[in-house]
Amino acid sequence: MTSVTPLRWITEHAKTGIKDLPSNASWLLHGGDSTGDVTSNARDRARKLKDSVVSASPSGGDSIEDRLEDAREQTERAFEAEQEALALAREAEETAEHARQVSELGSRRVEDAESEGDRAVDEKVADARREADAWVEAVRNEARADADHDLQEVREEARSEALSAQADAEQAQKRAEEAMAEAAHSLADARRLADEAEQAARDTAEQAHQEAERLADEAKRDATAAAARAAAAERVRESAGAPGSSGGIATNGELKSLSKAELLDLAATIDIPGRSRMSKAALASAIARSARGAQEAA
Repeated sequence: MTSVTPLRWITEHAKTGIKDLPSNASWLLHGGDSTGDVTSNARDRARKLKDSVVSASPSGGDSIEDRLEDAREQTERAFEAEQEALALAREAEETAEHARQVSELGSRRVEDAESEGDRAVDEKVADARREADAWVEAVRNEARADADHDLQEVREEARSEALSAQADAEQAQKRAEEAMAEAAHSLADARRLADEAEQAARDTAEQAHQEAERLADEAKRDATAAAARAAAAERVRESAGAPGSSGGIATNGELKSLSKAELLDLAATIDIPGRSRMSKAALASAIARSARGAQEAA
């Protein structure tokens, strides 16, 4: 049987007692007892360990007692450290819980902010669309008003131009009718004048025919008279040139029976100067003198 020295036994049991103490925050947070229970249990274990060591130790009780007291104090400090660790663990847990809550709150705030942002974006987009629709409608209405105004002006202008053109057409038609009436009147006048001219021409032709006949008759008479004058002149020349003639032509009254025109022709034949200014009697005397002078000269 293996012998166990008191010091080794105490050390092993002391290690066992320390191992039995809570040593980590996880155990403290999830599996350990309350702080009072842990301290009470640790102290009971320390007393039992002390009693066992004292009863088992053959000698050197004072030294062992001191050692146990040191162990107890160390155990107390360990308990206090564990207690402080537990407090820190709980504080850490509370801090972690607070951090989780803060994180969750932050997440919710982020989600709320995202939702609010989306809602604000949607509202602004909706407002912008409403404003754009209103602006487009306003522009459409203004453009329609301008177009209607321009259309009305064009309609009025076209109507005015149509009325003016119609009035011009009516005036032109009236002028055409007046011109046609004037032309008809002129044509009637022309026909009347033509008829009058035709009648005047006929009358003139008739007058000309009559005048021609009269002139022809006068010409015949003049020809007869001229023949008579020629015969008389011939007789005057014959009388003036016949030897032994008594010149009876100048005294027998043959010259006086001629007209002044006939006497002028005879005077021209025998070239009596100043004959155009002589009277009929003077012409007859001048012709007779000329005949006698011719006879004398012969």
